[in-house]
This record gives sequence, structure tokens and C-alpha cells, in this order.
Amino acid sequence: MSDESHGLEPGSRFGKHLVVRKLGQGGMGEVYEVEHELTGKRHALKLLNKEVTASSGALSRFNREAKVMARLQHPGIVKVDDSGETEGCHWFRMELMEGFEVSGKRVITLEDYVKLKGVDGRLPPLELKSILTEILDALSFAHEKGLVHRDLKPANILFDGTRLKISDFGLVNAAGSEWVDTHLRSTVMNQDNVKTLLDHDDPTGSVSGTGSRSHAIMGTFEYMSPEQKEIGKVVDARSDLFAVGLIAFGMLTGRKSKVMMKPVSQLGLGLDEAWDEWLIKSIEEDPSDRFQVAREMADDLNLRFAPIGKTGDSAGQERPPADSSSDRKSGTQESETKVQMPKEGFAFLEPSSGNKMLWCQPGAFMMGSHWDEAGRGFDEIQHEVSFSKGFWLCEYPVSQKQWEELMGASPSIYKGDSLPLDTVSWDEAVEFCSKLTERERKVGQISSGMEYCLPTEAQWEYACRAGTKTPFATGHELTGDQANIDGEGTTPVDSYKPNPWGFSDMHGNVYEWCSDWYGKYPASPVSDPTGPKDGQVRVRRGGHWGYGAEGARSAFRRKLSPDQQIPGYLGFRVSLQIS
Repeated sequence: MSDESHGLEPGSRFGKHLVVRKLGQGGMGEVYEVEHELTGKRHALKLLNKEVTASSGALSRFNREAKVMARLQHPGIVKVDDSGETEGCHWFRMELMEGFEVSGKRVITLEDYVKLKGVDGRLPPLELKSILTEILDALSFAHEKGLVHRDLKPANILFDGTRLKISDFGLVNAAGSEWVDTHLRSTVMNQDNVKTLLDHDDPTGSVSGTGSRSHAIMGTFEYMSPEQKEIGKVVDARSDLFAVGLIAFGMLTGRKSKVMMKPVSQLGLGLDEAWDEWLIKSIEEDPSDRFQVAREMADDLNLRFAPIGKTGDSAGQERPPADSSSDRKSGTQESETKVQMPKEGFAFLEPSSGNKMLWCQPGAFMMGSHWDEAGRGFDEIQHEVSFSKGFWLCEYPVSQKQWEELMGASPSIYKGDSLPLDTVSWDEAVEFCSKLTERERKVGQISSGMEYCLPTEAQWEYACRAGTKTPFATGHELTGDQANIDGEGTTPVDSYKPNPWGFSDMHGNVYEWCSDWYGKYPASPVSDPTGPKDGQVRVRRGGHWGYGAEGARSAFRRKLSPDQQIPGYLGFRVSLQIS
């Protein structure tokens, strides 16, 4: 045992915790399963090596990163709920990942899973696609908070049941880049002493053994981007995306060499050509030639392959029903919900769905976000927007039942009549609006001067804010009890209490398409904006069921090619406009 190792013994006490067993050992510390003496709850406790905490500036880095990791709440990221110093040892306490059984062995890491389940180190392409989508969703959340992992590898991607979670966010920053760089180079120059991470004689039947620090560091170096291997180079979120590309390459091909000598479709493994361009772009040497953000990388992957279906009509049914009060008013409108020709100033029932189309009266609001709003994007420039005329907007996003009645079979991942449509391109949404307009004009429900369409981005945010000026229509905070932002899939469109104007699911559940081309906001006041005259990507708004609160802010905006879908995450709601 090295001097810097803590060597906690099973059955011993460490502060308020009873040590159950050693779980593993990494390049920067050891991990133990512990049990809290008062609550009896079990956790994973990571002890940093003493040489890490003895480095220059270590204490301030440790305290800073502990606070950052504690705030990083996402279903795809291992939660850190406590940290401290005990007996001269600095530690982070994390949720304990239980893993799941495969072939009689308990699998904890993605590395373990591939070794047991993979064929010659390869996973089925569609299964890998699903895994990559989960990883990129978690990275997107962290990157948008300004956090970079810097040590992403299969051994740091863990299973909580069958759900994947990324561990060790912030550890590289806590250790300090100089310490990491020094030990990486020292280990690479002494490769003969590297031991295997797996301990097949582990009596617990778990695949993961204690391994060695050398192997852990070698694993780190193997997945590092070119800029991480050069002293003085800038390292940002694109380094994590490079690691994702290498993970994908290895699990598609089973090859240890991460150099693509030729496209994977030409390796005789039966791989689709759609992987070639995606992988090449993922592991470009120059960061500017790679995918620039995780969401772009995930969107491009989803575009190239058919979605993996999920079924179940009961998704989210445990949620309490929202207030079903019928006097939901938009602004100062009066409620008039008889089936009749729409009349300005009044809500009406859209006949085919029975959903209420709420009237949004002319007015003005501040669009975008204040400069100090948490999670604010660079493209949320705050500016005044006014509307010279009103419009109608549906109280709910389009449901699968509504889609099927007009368009045929639902392409959604999560199945259920009352669930929102969750897999649709902008082009398909516009086609739905066109067919709805044509049908309603034929039966005399709307006049020739009225048209169903997608709301403009400004109209969408106007309705989402519903007269509020805070980050959310609910105030300064948004919880999982107020919107579907931390769920396991979509929930029925009437599951949550609507905003002050009567609109449901503006925050979370599914992203919603807007009519605009994506573009930079003006800095000066505008009236009746419809976005840029042309472009390449369209706007989507509102966040989704797994993105968290910051991604569901009223001002939060994203973009996507109009012919693309994001399976399981993207829908729309209809507006009725007067020409």
C-alpha cells in the first residue's frame, strides 16, 4: 500500500460513517462503500490521495469544487451530497451506484458492461446510440453550467440500475491540472508496471475490482483529447466530446487503437455508413472542426438513425392531476368555450381535440433574460417586444391522440393517447398545421382569413411568461412538482397546474417548435417580430422532461434543422393567427 493511500479497513469508522468495503481505486483516490451511523443509508465515499490535497492551492480548489458538484443535479450525473475533511483526509460523499446483474455478475461501470455483454468488445449499434444519447444529455447539462469533466471514460460512467450516470465531475479541477498532467506523463513513461483494473477473483461477484492507480491514469490518457496532452493548450467542453467519440469508436469496433485509419463502415463489421461522418467529426484533432456542443452532437446522432421505441401508456401516471378549474384566463380575456367560429378576445374549443385555444391579447413584454439570470445563454439578449394584434395558442402541446386522428400513427417514443407527441420535425409540425387549417376551413370552423400554425418565438415566450418577469412563470424557482423537468419520460399534457394565463407544459415535458428561423436578437425594441427572413435552423423552446430547471426557463432557446427530430424530447403546440 502506497504512503498516500488511506487504506480504510472494512468495519472501521471514518467520521460518522462505518466502512463497509472498498469499491475501487482511481488515479486520484480510493472509493469505499460506507453506511451513515445515524440514518443507516449507504453511500460511496471518495477519499482523495494525500499527495493531491498537498499540492499548491489544493484546499481552495477542493472547497470550490465541492460546492460546484453539490449543485450539479441531473438524472444522468452521480449526485455529490456532502464533503469534508476527516483525520486529515479530504473526501466527497456520493450516491451509491447499485449497478445490475449480467450473466451472474454485478456490473457497475460501462467498462464492465462492455467486457461482459459485448461481442469482441463491441456493442450493438442501436444500443450504443441509446447509451451515447444518455451521456450527451448529461454532458449538455453540465457544459451549459460551465463545467468540463476532463476525465471522461467508460470506467467513470456508472449504472444505477440500468440508467447510466457520469461520475467524478470536478475531480480533475479539485486535484489541479498541473498535478494531473505531471502524473499522466510519469505513468505513460512507465507503462510496464500497469496492472489490470479487473479483479476476477473478487469474492463479491462484482466485475469491478480494486485495480491500480496506474491503470486508472492510463485509462485517462487513452481518452484524452490532443489539446489535453499538450501543456498550455486550452481545454473546454469539446475535449469531453472528443472522449465521447473515442468511447463510441471503441465500442463499435472493439479496437483498442483509437486512430481511425479508415471509415468504420469499411472494417468488415457490418456497420452503417451513417457512423463514418459522425465519428470523424467527433474525433477531429482541431477542436474547431468537432461538434461544438453536446446537444448538437446528440441531435446529429439521432438524425442519422431510426429511434429506439419505448412503450407504456402509464408514463408519469403517478403525478397528481393538475387543477382542472375551467376559469383559466389569458390576460384579461373572458372565457367563452362553446364550439363556434373563433372570436377575438375569447377562448374557444378546437373541435377535433376538444382543447381550449386561449386568446393572448395585444401587449408588450421584455423578451430574453437579465444578464445575471442563472443558466443564461449568450443568445438571450433582453429586449422589448410588443404585439399590435392578439393570437390564439393551445393550452396544451399536441397530444398523440390528436396527431393520430389527423396524420396517422404516432412516431412518439413514449406511447399514450394523452402524452404529448415527442418525436417530430419542424417540417412535420408545419404539415400538421396545414392539414388542420384545411380541415377546419372545410367544415366552417375557421374563416379563410385564419390559419393554424406554429407560434413565433416571441409569441411563445409571451405566453410562457404570462405576465411574469422571473426566470419561470412559477417565480424564481421551478421544481419537479410544478413541471416535468426531472422525470423518466413524458407525462400526460394535463398533469401539472397551468401558468397564470392557463397554458400547461410551457416548462418541461417536451421541447416545442416555433415558426422562426434561429437568429440573434435585436438590442432595440421591436413590434410583431417573426425572426430572420432565412436561415438553416429553426427555434425550439421550453426544455424537456429530463433537462432540469435551468433548461426550462422562459428565456431558454435552442435550435435544430427543420428536417430533424429529437426522439422522445421534441413536440409542438398550435397557434391560430388572423391574417
